[in-house]
Amino acid sequence: MKTFGRRTFLRGAALLGATAVGGSWLTSTASAGPPIGPHEAIVRDAAMVWHELPLEQWAGPLLGNGSVTTQVFGDQRGIAFTDLVRLDLAGTPTGARWQLDLWNAELTGTVTTTRGAVELSALVHRQTGVLMVTVTPSGGEVAARWAGKVVGRHEVFLVGGTGDPQHLLTTHRAWWNRLYTNSFVSLPDTSVQRFHVIQQYHAAATVAPGTALSSVPSMLAGANQVALLANVDTAPPLSPAAIPGTGSKGGAAENSVMAWNLPALWSLHEHRGDSPDAAIPLLRRAVDFYRAFLVRGSDGFLHLPVTHSPGHGDVADCTYDLALLRWAAGLLGEHDLVRDLVPYHIGPSGLMLGAGRPLTRSHRTAAHLVGLFPLHDSGISRDVAQRSYRHWASMREDWTVDSHVAAASLAARVREPNAAAGHLRHVLDLNAWSVPFGVSQAVLDLVVHGRSGAVDVFPSIPDGWDEVSVESLRVPGACLIDASRSRGRTDWVRIRGAKGQSLLVGHDIEDVRVTDPNGTPLPAVAEEAGIRVTLPPSGAVVLSRRGHVPDLLPRVVSRSRTADATSSKA
Repeated sequence: MKTFGRRTFLRGAALLGATAVGGSWLTSTASAGPPIGPHEAIVRDAAMVWHELPLEQWAGPLLGNGSVTTQVFGDQRGIAFTDLVRLDLAGTPTGARWQLDLWNAELTGTVTTTRGAVELSALVHRQTGVLMVTVTPSGGEVAARWAGKVVGRHEVFLVGGTGDPQHLLTTHRAWWNRLYTNSFVSLPDTSVQRFHVIQQYHAAATVAPGTALSSVPSMLAGANQVALLANVDTAPPLSPAAIPGTGSKGGAAENSVMAWNLPALWSLHEHRGDSPDAAIPLLRRAVDFYRAFLVRGSDGFLHLPVTHSPGHGDVADCTYDLALLRWAAGLLGEHDLVRDLVPYHIGPSGLMLGAGRPLTRSHRTAAHLVGLFPLHDSGISRDVAQRSYRHWASMREDWTVDSHVAAASLAARVREPNAAAGHLRHVLDLNAWSVPFGVSQAVLDLVVHGRSGAVDVFPSIPDGWDEVSVESLRVPGACLIDASRSRGRTDWVRIRGAKGQSLLVGHDIEDVRVTDPNGTPLPAVAEEAGIRVTLPPSGAVVLSRRGHVPDLLPRVVSRSRTADATSSKA
């Protein structure tokens, strides 16, 4: 979970200077005119509004370009831009109205005081990290001081650099507008939709080049924001692995597959469509380490000595460790090892912690369900998956916000959509800046579920979500998914990717027709789990209902009261 305490920004002494420059920056242009399309419409709909002055840093609007971030808040003396600069007011604040325009990543608003008022506009320039602020005082606030200097009139201030304000404004807005056109999710539950947009903004504002992969929001790949992942640090922390047979006596060491963040690393390569060669030696190292401790039992299977199930205790044949080992070995093509590993221990309530150890108490994490999420072990039946999720979710005494976020994705993956929506609604009551990025991942899990060589479109739609529109959602294999749903059924699905790419598409379209975007029929093979398509030279395949002519465009769907009511039940 991303938190914001006081920060030190690597901008050197330049941050200490504040320069006033000429020209005007018209605050009204950020929100002038009607939205020009669905992408802009849903982002503007998610604009964040403050009706009073935020008096704590955590409660204030956040501006940033990843490398430089600041939060704006006030006190009885003025307005602070965290760790950068402050505006000292002439009077005592009596009211405020601020709006954070996510489409342009700009803050605008007014602060009224006992002496007058101050209009503000602010942004952190995307490309340079320069903080650009306009200050327009009126009445006695002409005596307000910016970095110690009297403002006196309308001024545009630059902190941390120089440049032409109009050029900075234009390039900044262009970058943010492109960001939101990379992907699109429109839902009838507008509170969930808005939250998803806010988290995309938050991620883009805070993920810096060189950020460790373990700290990067997983939802960025599925939301097709791979550009933000281009310069993340994928080098794993090669910490010591937990030694099987020692359990908790071995200290705090973690399973090496998870400690080295290999599931996230593999997912990154799959979504980008590049070579996973860097991950192969690490997978091999992890598998070979655990292979040395496996013991063949009288039942013919390979068993794992006692290890520590995170949060629960020591257990033999630990489900958590077996799932990670089975996943890694499968990627390496070690099918004999996967076949010989002892099956997961399963009881009446689903997956157990390990041999003879059911889950008997509440815990904030579901480590023993890692095979369901994020590893997506297809060997676990839906019945077992649903029983496992329901049992864990039935004991919530020790749950945290993170528990509900994880439960939302788990519920989506085991086809419990109404439960997933309920977990999301539980989280929506909290401050948008203080919840995990996994909320957006859960939203994506409800509408598109991708795995190597396969994708399920609208696999877990809650009641009331009769209309859904998505565009450019990225799945493993670097394919982009566009789809539309209306009146409770899927109208069309478009898959875009590399020529010759084969994909198994799960869908609910009756009397499906497979064509290219121009309507020319294409060959396809029906299978039990969906329909197998091969991308033609155009790189795009369309699935639609026979007799329906798809427009292949994203749209803003209408709000559904049923969706809001259904998802309010956790």
